[in-house]
Amino acid sequence: MAENAVIAGIDINDKEVQICVYDEESKEVKSAPAGMASPKCIFPARLLYFPRTEKWRFGTEADFFANQKDGVMISDILNLCENQDEVFVGSGKNLETTQVAAELLRQVLSLAGVKNPAVQIKSLMVTMPAVTVKLAETFRKAFAVLMIEKNAFIQSYDESFYYRAMISHPENFRNKAGMFLFDEENHVTFHELTLNRQTRPATATARTGDTIELPEADEERDRVFLDFAKEVIGSELFTSIYLVGRGFDKKWSPFSVAFLCQQGRRVFHGDNLYAGGACYAAREKTNGGRTLDGYMFLGQDILQKNIGLDLLENGRPVYVPLVSAGSHWYEAEGSCEMILDEPGRVVFRVDSLEKNKHSDLEMQLAGFPERPRKTTRLKITAHYENSRECIVTVEDLGFGELFPATGRKWTETI
Repeated sequence: MAENAVIAGIDINDKEVQICVYDEESKEVKSAPAGMASPKCIFPARLLYFPRTEKWRFGTEADFFANQKDGVMISDILNLCENQDEVFVGSGKNLETTQVAAELLRQVLSLAGVKNPAVQIKSLMVTMPAVTVKLAETFRKAFAVLMIEKNAFIQSYDESFYYRAMISHPENFRNKAGMFLFDEENHVTFHELTLNRQTRPATATARTGDTIELPEADEERDRVFLDFAKEVIGSELFTSIYLVGRGFDKKWSPFSVAFLCQQGRRVFHGDNLYAGGACYAAREKTNGGRTLDGYMFLGQDILQKNIGLDLLENGRPVYVPLVSAGSHWYEAEGSCEMILDEPGRVVFRVDSLEKNKHSDLEMQLAGFPERPRKTTRLKITAHYENSRECIVTVEDLGFGELFPATGRKWTETI
């Protein structure tokens, strides 16, 4: 890959961070730094900041230099970005969490040889356990600090699971894929990816299933996990099974792994599933990424409705979209201007991808000024505050000097 055409995926959680890059020759993702194997490719999600010199240390280096005078350790970074706008670093100085997020990305990208993100990054996807409005806003600002806002994106773990399972193992287009996620506290959670080919495009959904706690003793742990695997898999057809997390080890799981390999199921073990999935998603954002044409992921962050307006343009009917199905709710926003035909109301068209049906929703503009038909210009904007509620705002722009704008606004949740 050319030095200025890096495609990368970064996995960030409150404890750890890792990065994968896309290899154009092999068409696969690889953990960075190159040649290092897990767990050495997983780094503590910590930054050490020295206010006097404004220098940074990251990951294991941050831990190594933690006892140096004047150093301020910054950890639990996702939680900080979610709940705070600034971080106190001593001597009466605060850093914006946007700056902290940007520095974390800069340090992680340097592991892949990216010294100048604005020049070298072709596409970057950042993945995390869950995306909120605040996290999306903070990381978009961090992308702008690094001058990669046009080439950088954000998504949740569920969506990264979808990209990793579908692109790295095309056989999953046939049946379900399952994942067992092991943490370091002896818990294991089952996740399931299911395809529906009855829709156009075909849709995929991810579901988080049950969680159990495993015992300490190896033999008992293998037996308990085997019973759990049999229960959640049942008679369903799974093409691939992924075993992810530091809590799993082949040494204690001979019988459970043997079961998972039955009926032609392929079993994969590794720790870079989310970073790899994010990297494949970043690849799909480029011009060459068409692997999943004809498929759509319908996760909790993905809108399943088109919302727009049926209008007339030069006497001909046109549809004007505001927000589109398939978009991330935290990125979805739209606006348009229109001439109001019937004073006092606006009718929105809602098309449900999930239920494959259309409906019209009427929004009443209470207290609208009395004007003749087609003498009012409106500005309509739409955005989401969560995955289910679209906030629509209608603003009166008037009609030139004839009918001056009142500036009045009406808001409704669709």
